[in-house]
Amino acid sequence: FQAEDGIRDKLVTGVQTCALPISELAHHTILFGSDYRREFAELTGRGVPASDPTVYLALTCRTDPADAPAGGENWFVLVNAPPLGPGVDWRAEGVADRYRELVLDRVRAFGIEPGDPAVSRTFTPVDLAERTGAARGALYGPSSSRAMAAFERPKNRDAAVRGLYYVGGTTHPGGGVPMVMLSGRSEEHTSELQSLAYLVCRLLL
Repeated sequence: FQAEDGIRDKLVTGVQTCALPISELAHHTILFGSDYRREFAELTGRGVPASDPTVYLALTCRTDPADAPAGGENWFVLVNAPPLGPGVDWRAEGVADRYRELVLDRVRAFGIEPGDPAVSRTFTPVDLAERTGAARGALYGPSSSRAMAAFERPKNRDAAVRGLYYVGGTTHPGGGVPMVMLSGRSEEHTSELQSLAYLVCRLLL
């Protein structure tokens, strides 16, 4: 999905560390909104947060108990959010907090009680933009929904500066931890091959 300017929809994330075990959730859980078309019409058409968002929950403590306090859980809560623009001002007082509560209410609607977290932190596209320089708070960069989008991503190797490579979710092969790791590995191999070719040329000369 994409907005009219081709910028991919972004994310609001929250991290909760809960002092007590409060659920039987798996490592990964997706809670789908009731109307997916409306959700993305709000995100990409109107540029506003979804009123009934699809929610992704990750409890990494299910795989590695050391990620949470003893007897507790760690929650990573993720929803789609629109690109930074006039539709929502995340800096305005109470906006992020109110939307955080809306998201948690969606979780409760599925019969899952988040409880009272010992530590809670909310990240919006504003935070992502300020911390990483991502354009308009884009986690994945330009939209990948169009047929040729993969070929329009920024190239990994800089055309002007020798030895400069770009890796991450906004370059090839794409977003997500596995893709980012492949991106880095690919450029590592490319760099090694270039160094080897340079060494061979020096030896031959």
